[in-house]
Amino acid sequence: MSQETKKLLADALKLPIKSRALIAEKLLESLQEHDGIDAAIEEAERRWNAYKQGKIKGVPAEEVFPNLTSRTKSGKKR
Repeated sequence: MSQETKKLLADALKLPIKSRALIAEKLLESLQEHDGIDAAIEEAERRWNAYKQGKIKGVPAEEVFPNLTSRTKSGKKR
């Protein structure tokens, strides 16, 4: 733990309980935001493995990017 982190923790522990609870809640929320990243990585790995095993075929970039651009501009989802 860095000195800066130690000082921040020591200062936070001196706060009233309601303030500490609010900080704890916000810190936990920030950690949960990374769950989406983990899920996206798992999905990418699943798709890559399926592609390598020949279970799915790739789509040429020339087809993907124009389609993706039109979807993001119009706000459409799959």
